[in-house]
Amino acid sequence: PKNKNPKKDVGSRTLLYSDRCVMCSRCVRFCDEVAGTGELGIINRGSRAEIDVFPGVPLENDLQGNVVDICPVGSLLDKDFLMDQRVWFLKSVDSVCNGCAVGCAIHVDHNKNQVWRLKPRYNPGVNDWWMCDEGRFGFKYVNDANRLTGLKVRRGVEAQAAEWTALDEVARLRLGRVVEEKGAGSIACMLSPFMSCEEAWLLATFIRSIDDKAALVMGPVPLEGDDRNFPVNANGATPKFTILSEKAPNRRGIEMILEALGGDRPTLEDFLAKAGKGGYGAAWFVGGYPKEWVTKEIAAAGDKTPVTLVQDILPSKLTDGADVVIASCAWVERSGCFVNHQGKIQPFESAINPPDGCQRDGNYLFQLTGESGLYNAAQVRDRMAASIPAFGQLHVAPAPPAHAH
Repeated sequence: PKNKNPKKDVGSRTLLYSDRCVMCSRCVRFCDEVAGTGELGIINRGSRAEIDVFPGVPLENDLQGNVVDICPVGSLLDKDFLMDQRVWFLKSVDSVCNGCAVGCAIHVDHNKNQVWRLKPRYNPGVNDWWMCDEGRFGFKYVNDANRLTGLKVRRGVEAQAAEWTALDEVARLRLGRVVEEKGAGSIACMLSPFMSCEEAWLLATFIRSIDDKAALVMGPVPLEGDDRNFPVNANGATPKFTILSEKAPNRRGIEMILEALGGDRPTLEDFLAKAGKGGYGAAWFVGGYPKEWVTKEIAAAGDKTPVTLVQDILPSKLTDGADVVIASCAWVERSGCFVNHQGKIQPFESAINPPDGCQRDGNYLFQLTGESGLYNAAQVRDRMAASIPAFGQLHVAPAPPAHAH
């Protein structure tokens, strides 16, 4: 008689369709050799052998999505993606994960202008063939119904929608007026570690064109727990994968740009202390964080600053009181590059279009600097390379070798 194996719920994110399994044992080896957690094993013997979890020990490691990727027959399935899309309808774009400072190379699979899943892309020395579940499933904020859209300018009591063409005039007029009244050094700009290097360069250049003594500061860099190495309990062996506690993709890139531009570069603490006492006449805040990032100190800095421009994805206490609210785009809607914790400069391309009413950040920042034509990340990097030569020599993730398939 035919041996019919059941479908199994083996973990919080993973299903096992046992009747498809060819017993290649890739998933077992991954849990043993890469994750080091060993939840999956082969039970029974001979023709009755099958993959299963140990009793009371479900598949719950932080890399479990990879067993779905390496299964050659679709026996292991991702609950999050199951039945969402037919894979032959998906288009794929090479990108870089923005979940932490590792900067895993990824594929962004999308259809009908919506991201459906992220999968790892081979990049030796960075993530090899793997990615963590935090990065894999961390894109849901891109589809948040509360996303900011368009440009809003406060005229009187309420902020009103404005055309994007008004941004250049409004920004120059309001920032320029502050410099005229309060003098040089009265403007500050907080750059986000979620910005691309090109966007940060363009914005900082624009701010310094208005106020050559403007303060440029790195925004908050999220930290969560400790770095996690895999395999777990490896007893000092070289890790095969690491999840970093630094939950931002481009701290190193922003630091490189701040160093190249020089001038006043206060620490975040010093900036917030001064801004909280009304020490600046105007400030441009950049968010783009996937989670709540506006602390009471940052909110107070915004409240005490007479003129505030906020560039962000989601509404916050800062956007509620801002003079100008500029809708930002998620990284899958933009093109540019991040610099990971190792100092590798890794480019990424836009996969989908931004929501209706939004413009890609690079487009309006490029126009603010007085440039004509359309924003092109590679051309901006060429200009940046004059003062930061590393941007002329990008570390591009290579194609996988033939034996890796």
